[in-house]
Amino acid sequence: MEQAALSPPGAVAAAAAGVGSVSTEGAGQSATKPLRLLVQLVRHNYYLNFRVEELEALCETEGGWTLDDLWRDCKRPVSGGNDEFFYANFPSEEFVQRIAKRSVLMRDVTEVWAEGKDLEACQEKMRTFPREKRRQHVHPNTTFAYRVTAYGKSLSAEEKKKLMDSFGFLWERDEKIDLQNPETTIHIIEEWGHARSAKSDSGVTPDVSTSTADPPPPPRQPKRFVFGRIVADGRVSRSCWFQKFALNERPVLGPTTMDNELAFLMSNMAKVRKGTTVLDPFVGTAGLLVSASHFGAFTLGADLDVRVLKGWGVSYLNKSSQWWKEKQKEKGKKEKGKKEEKKLAALPLMPSVFVNFDYYGLNRPDTVRTDNAAWMWRFPLPSKSEAEAVTKATETKTENEIHAEVPLTFHPDMRKEKLEKEREKETGAVSSSSSSSQSPEEREREEEQKESEALMEKKRRRLQSLGREGTVPWLDAIITDPPYGMRAASRQSGQTERNLKRKRDRIDHQGGVEGGGGGQGAGEVPPQAVESVAGEERTNEQRSAYIPPTVLYGTIHVTFDLLSLASRALTVGGRLVFLLPVDLTLVDPDQEGALEEHVQRHVRPWASALRLVCFSLQTLSGGMGRILVTMERLQRS
Repeated sequence: MEQAALSPPGAVAAAAAGVGSVSTEGAGQSATKPLRLLVQLVRHNYYLNFRVEELEALCETEGGWTLDDLWRDCKRPVSGGNDEFFYANFPSEEFVQRIAKRSVLMRDVTEVWAEGKDLEACQEKMRTFPREKRRQHVHPNTTFAYRVTAYGKSLSAEEKKKLMDSFGFLWERDEKIDLQNPETTIHIIEEWGHARSAKSDSGVTPDVSTSTADPPPPPRQPKRFVFGRIVADGRVSRSCWFQKFALNERPVLGPTTMDNELAFLMSNMAKVRKGTTVLDPFVGTAGLLVSASHFGAFTLGADLDVRVLKGWGVSYLNKSSQWWKEKQKEKGKKEKGKKEEKKLAALPLMPSVFVNFDYYGLNRPDTVRTDNAAWMWRFPLPSKSEAEAVTKATETKTENEIHAEVPLTFHPDMRKEKLEKEREKETGAVSSSSSSSQSPEEREREEEQKESEALMEKKRRRLQSLGREGTVPWLDAIITDPPYGMRAASRQSGQTERNLKRKRDRIDHQGGVEGGGGGQGAGEVPPQAVESVAGEERTNEQRSAYIPPTVLYGTIHVTFDLLSLASRALTVGGRLVFLLPVDLTLVDPDQEGALEEHVQRHVRPWASALRLVCFSLQTLSGGMGRILVTMERLQRS
């Protein structure tokens, strides 16, 4: 049985003449030509700029449909613009339905049967629409219902009924109506456009030069009327599929738990699907991994704060959730039973990250306590030829090429050298290589240049060692919300100079190393003495509850180490999706290219390893914002 998808305007007349139709050979089979359908996206208050990018990512996730196919002979809407309805190409109706099933910001997709600038023009086109094509979807053996959508104007129930009755000439009185679960939904769209600006919708600007009183504006007119059949439903009501993951329904929450809508958006942007391997290096309470696990991915989470992973005081139980109410009912039943059961019920529930996964019936993630600033992932050893190729690459490529292709994390020695330089600046020490005639700014630039050269030299040596350690990629996606210090402190493992000095002083006071022996110079402290002060060795019980000390983790270092991880661990085509903060008092989002320059400043060094796919701004309060950045691993040479 054939199905028609017509391309307005003028498609109805073509269909009546028997040309320009698009046919399929039944459910599950590919179409001979792409379907040109009308898409309506949700106008979200927070994620308006994410709508088109999510649609494109979902098309690529399903596979076999490129962005060129999606927008061929169609105008791509501007991200965050006022285009509520737009046309796009799809291979089949089943393809659209799969996208709508997991989309967060798609409302519905309509197969257009008629379109006109006014109601009369739309009705006239429907009078010439082939009866047999309409009866394929609305006939005595099926049920149907109307849906009226008005954009830019609110319609009363009486106005909606009048609009539906105006198309009564189409029906033959043998059709069955089902308002609850119709098999076919007929869509009537009345589009009035976005809120009117100073210039009226009719294109006439009121002339107030000859009168002190403002003349009455011309009456508003609708932009168009559309009549068709809904092919796929997305977010048509508040009770959509992802609402059960709302934060007020989560058993365990944390101070920075990711919003459920944004979590699923990030999973869609990362093209997460069944069988993929997903890592969140700043997992927290695993809000992002809940969405990835829902789509069938194998998930892995890492975090510096072991208290969050174990549920030691940072995360908490959500006592307003349905899960908590059910637990209280179970506890009440147990208290009426045996004493052993009463004692068991009295035990406190630990708010670990696994409780949410168990509640939703999802596979638990593997979690590990690790520091993103310290490289800890180990790979299988490469073959001898691969090791020789890596070593050869370090000899032939320039410093900039090495930095771009294999950006590596900061080495602890580099951080130590940087601290020593900062201490020299504080004490007023000036390098002997600096000329006395240089200004402070010139000396600072010269020191930064030397530091950059030293960094590149260490990276070159580190790259050579990769031939021995191996760099086998193993991740399909990395989705994360790094702690940049806006809602949570950004920290890494380490000790402040003050704490290290205290340990040295205590060791010297005990007389363990003063004067030196066994190869140690006078006043030097062996590393093992700093790590374990005499008389303070920890027992196994103490080590299990030991929380290592941390220091501040700069924003530039967070981004550097995250992109370093992605460039090495992602497979070809794997995606990195993360949030980047932006101070909107310094970066004007309305200025052309300002946001892109802000993003490029962080990701440009990895241009030959990671491709910037897209970025979308979310405006926050207090003059701040965050940018959802999506990057993709390029083919390795």
